[in-house]
Amino acid sequence: MFQCLRVLVCIVCFACGVRAQKAHIKQMETLEDFIAHSKITDWEVVQQKDGVVVSYRDLEFNDTIITRELCVKFKTQSTVEKVYELVVNPNKITDWNDAIKSMKTLKQTDSYWIAHSIYNIPFPLTKQDLVAKYWLERTPESLIIHVKAVPDYIPEVKGLAREAYNLSQWTFTPQQSGFIDVEFTGITLSDSKIPRFIKDPIIQRKLLHSFLTLKNLL
Repeated sequence: MFQCLRVLVCIVCFACGVRAQKAHIKQMETLEDFIAHSKITDWEVVQQKDGVVVSYRDLEFNDTIITRELCVKFKTQSTVEKVYELVVNPNKITDWNDAIKSMKTLKQTDSYWIAHSIYNIPFPLTKQDLVAKYWLERTPESLIIHVKAVPDYIPEVKGLAREAYNLSQWTFTPQQSGFIDVEFTGITLSDSKIPRFIKDPIIQRKLLHSFLTLKNLL
């Protein structure tokens, strides 16, 4: 009996710890903040074609939450302004991003904007949407677009699972050769019950095709 009680206490404590960590994650503003509090593994390349590389690595946040960070990157001969326009303009993002059914800007200020995206996700994956805050950071080397989910900004849409935890960023780094390094990295925390061996090939196929299209538009 005492053994059962100890197990029950451990389960309750673990659940409380996870809830506390998720509350902590909500307070984080950038993906870089999350990574700074995590143990990380090496990148593993899972797909690559025509210079577009898709990779994952594991992150363990504060010894409690384990998730994967996605990275998609390529090099192109273009301008930061052109790639920026294709990535953030709601009227152009569907020209290349297979995963986005629609995107609408909900708020625009001088320092940030908020957009609502509805994903184009095939069966058997759950239909989802994302409400996120976007803002820019300029460093001496790069232009960075930070993205953070703000799920409570508007009411949930019937039939769509709202992403609660999403931290990602786009990084555009011009090189002296005239090329630009384009990189997207991000994490999501979801309770998907679909095994990775089913959903990973679907997601990776869409990612690779989307970023190949983006590269060809530049």
